Amino acid sequence: MHDPTQSPPLRLAFCGRTSTRDLQDPVKSLTRQHDRCQDVTPPDAAITAWYWDVETGMLDLDERGLGDSDDYERLGVPVPRTGGLGDLRAHAAEGRFDAVVCEEIARTARDMHTSMSLERELGGLGIPIIAADEPDMSSGLASARWLLRRQRQVLADYMRLHFLEQSWAGQATHARQGYALGAAPYGYVARPQLHRPLKRNPGWARLLDLDPDQRRPDTVATVFEMRVERRWKDHVIGSWLDSDHAAHPTVVAHGRPSTGRWTRRHARRIIAQPKYTGRQVWARAAGKDKIPRPRDQWVWSPPAHPQIVSLELWEEAQEVSRELYPPRTAPPLAQIREAAEAAGHTLDVERQSDTHTLYRVGDLLLPVPHGEMPPVTLRRILEEVEAL
Repeated sequence: MHDPTQSPPLRLAFCGRTSTRDLQDPVKSLTRQHDRCQDVTPPDAAITAWYWDVETGMLDLDERGLGDSDDYERLGVPVPRTGGLGDLRAHAAEGRFDAVVCEEIARTARDMHTSMSLERELGGLGIPIIAADEPDMSSGLASARWLLRRQRQVLADYMRLHFLEQSWAGQATHARQGYALGAAPYGYVARPQLHRPLKRNPGWARLLDLDPDQRRPDTVATVFEMRVERRWKDHVIGSWLDSDHAAHPTVVAHGRPSTGRWTRRHARRIIAQPKYTGRQVWARAAGKDKIPRPRDQWVWSPPAHPQIVSLELWEEAQEVSRELYPPRTAPPLAQIREAAEAAGHTLDVERQSDTHTLYRVGDLLLPVPHGEMPPVTLRRILEEVEAL
């Protein structure tokens, strides 16, 4: 018989995360996390919702929990899944649970600001975050609980920065040794090389080699010739290449033509690519926004693969490019209009809101923010227009 004086069970939401499905085992990791959370669940509480993701803990809150649910089902993790972190935040606002429990606070996010933002957001709804690796201090001073939690968050953020530094240094060493990072540039193929000849943990690295279809390396050499000797601009080179696919096969991505035609963007990327000098080059851009880095911060290897152009010719092509394309100083909207006209289109207003104007360039719709435009946004818009 129900006792009306007894409080209803405390509804807990499990929050789990593991970084990757390749370098970690999501089944074992998430099962362990869930078991540890079960171990600290009070008798008057029960886990009634399960939110977990397989993704890095370094993403911003709004970028978390966007994975495909079908992909998660195929992982075979025995822990139920109500949704991801984005769903946890939405369901918290709907009052579906009373508290969140996780193995450690770093499972919510490794970035301290992100972790504290989530904690503050849930706290504003009266929902605390319980970490299984923190002692039960519910009867202690709030200041002591605050200090312990912040210490754990600082440690998680320190480890985030430490891992990033180690990862960057490791990739830089990998590049200096001549191994390929990322997709092979047009004109090359990447061939695996035994990198760690160990029985228990063999690994493969890749070195670049010339594409067996000689037309592609020849096309790269022709592009540099047209830039340096004829001083052709990107769109002229792209059009000239596109006029003869038999001699200049189109760019291939993942084994298939990426566009079916040559464009100014393809010509520009070939001319800017220093790997054609036979050296491996890494860290030309920084961050997820791919902000260009100064050349003295690039990581170069000694000659590591067959060169298609000499270093001197590559340098000369960069100088010609700077002369043909001096730094833009016009206002952002004028730059977009100029790029649209160069692509054979006009820049037309579709509609406006309080914050943005929606422009049309050909079939491309561009939401342009009012006020000062961030350089990253301008660069992205210009790249989209120039790709037309």
